[in-house]
Amino acid sequence: MDCSPEGYEHEQEKSDYGRSFSESTYTSQTSTDFHTPGKSYYDSSSPARTYTSETSTRSRGPIKLSDGLDTRAKYLRSEIQVRNAAPKAYSWLSYKSCFLFLILLVSGSIAFYTYSHWDLSRPAEGNQALKAFLGNFSQLQSQYDSQDQLLWKRTEITLAKHIKANSCSEPAIILFASAVDAKKTLQCLSRRIANVYSSSLDAMTAEVDGSNKNKLSSDVVKLEVDDYLNSEFSRGSKAAVVHRFDEFPPPSTLIFYKYCDHENAAYKDVALFFTVLLEEEEELEKGIEPRSVDEKVRDFLKAKFSILSDAASFDHMDTDKFSGLWSRISHVVLPIRPEDEIEQRGCSPE
Repeated sequence: MDCSPEGYEHEQEKSDYGRSFSESTYTSQTSTDFHTPGKSYYDSSSPARTYTSETSTRSRGPIKLSDGLDTRAKYLRSEIQVRNAAPKAYSWLSYKSCFLFLILLVSGSIAFYTYSHWDLSRPAEGNQALKAFLGNFSQLQSQYDSQDQLLWKRTEITLAKHIKANSCSEPAIILFASAVDAKKTLQCLSRRIANVYSSSLDAMTAEVDGSNKNKLSSDVVKLEVDDYLNSEFSRGSKAAVVHRFDEFPPPSTLIFYKYCDHENAAYKDVALFFTVLLEEEEELEKGIEPRSVDEKVRDFLKAKFSILSDAASFDHMDTDKFSGLWSRISHVVLPIRPEDEIEQRGCSPE
């Protein structure tokens, strides 16, 4: 070592240069360590220190340990945001798909309801029978002013749907009932409605009257009714009116199972109209509900036919047999009101 002042100064400059070079090297190594995978970014055993060099200070300023931690934190936050974005997008797509499916389901239901409840006042082109029925039925309605709108509406719907069907799965069945004050109207109007139905199909109407059979044996009546209806329907008649169903010998009414047994009926492309006169009712109250009419007729027939509660022989009526028959003829039960002119003068010619 040179002890001269010049030598000392020279040695001092060399020492300062070496120390500066060493610090610069350490600082670069430390900065590199922050970006080395698997390497600890912070040593808790030593306090945080800042190492600088003239070169690094001039280019980018001092490097701190906290800078590396902030960079890593930002990176982790970006990864979390990316991972969270996928489930949110998937969830949004799921909600969107469910919403579209719900719209399609509702639209389909509305379309089906509209089709199944097709407006009968606008028949399809080419269905001449339906057009003829609706026209004649409207004219008939204008001639009977005293009847409830429910009578016309439900009768029209029942018969028009039957005419419109390309292939009938069961016969159309309507039961008309009246009190004593509408006895003649019951007979006239039921016949007129049946004729409007059959004439629209260019066919005839058959009629059976129970009031002239109540003195005969049940077996004879069953045979006569069966032969007559089978013959008329086979020849092309499309409607049958069973007047005064309540006057038939009770066991004989079981023959109507054959013609009213839903899908098992002998003839499916026909309409049957039953009438019942409620002899114990002087008149039916205004605005009576269809359910009440149904109950009145059922209770009246059970009493009139003297229904046995226990099982009876094959040629006698019991509760089970009556219930089965009633379920087949009571699809539509409607009240008929008296028409003053008809009650005074009888049925007018058609």
